[in-house]
Amino acid sequence: MLKNLKKFLLKEIPKKISEHDLNSYENFGKMIEDHISDIIEEYLRNKKIKFKSYRAPNKNYFPDLTLTIRGNKYALEYKCGLYNKSGTFITEPANDLGTLNSYTKKIDEFNNNIFCIFVKYSIDNNSIITIDNIYIDYLYKFVGRRNEKSKISTKYREKDGNLRPKNWEDFDNSTSYFNSLEEFRKALLLTQKYRSLQLILKNLETLSTDELLDIKASIDHFIKTKQN
Repeated sequence: MLKNLKKFLLKEIPKKISEHDLNSYENFGKMIEDHISDIIEEYLRNKKIKFKSYRAPNKNYFPDLTLTIRGNKYALEYKCGLYNKSGTFITEPANDLGTLNSYTKKIDEFNNNIFCIFVKYSIDNNSIITIDNIYIDYLYKFVGRRNEKSKISTKYREKDGNLRPKNWEDFDNSTSYFNSLEEFRKALLLTQKYRSLQLILKNLETLSTDELLDIKASIDHFIKTKQN
């Protein structure tokens, strides 16, 4: 079904761009969201698949589209990543894929039914947008790896903990760094711990001696508690 949905989206999204004049680099990702939901719902109706849908009320809501089909609930997130801007090729999309801390709740609600529709697009000197490709898979399949030799697997932005996508070459080669939900869960836990440690170490330098001693007392207490 996903393969046929991809073909349908590749055919219909350019029509929506033309009909609704969506050629805006700054706002394309946001403007196309409702149109993608329209296309998905049309696709399901054409396939005579009964469904219930709920659309995100704002850009901060997860997911962009919730579908209930035969009693199963699915989360669909849309991401639009720039590949070529006026002849300058970009090696990796700059999208956020949700924060490290938010995923436990998302997985509890949707389990292994969290999917992402990732739109790869280009824009020319005349601000005309073209669709280069569309990828549909479990969302975790699009998460990048922070360092190939590191045990900390997920790629993320340190300041806010937002997960970051893999590069376009990985997309085109169908390279995924997490092959199951359980593998992704473990990677999230490791990354959360690693990020917390890095933030603590960076902030230690800003503290006074008295403040460091207070923290040391707290750490000693936690160590003693765990040992008992």
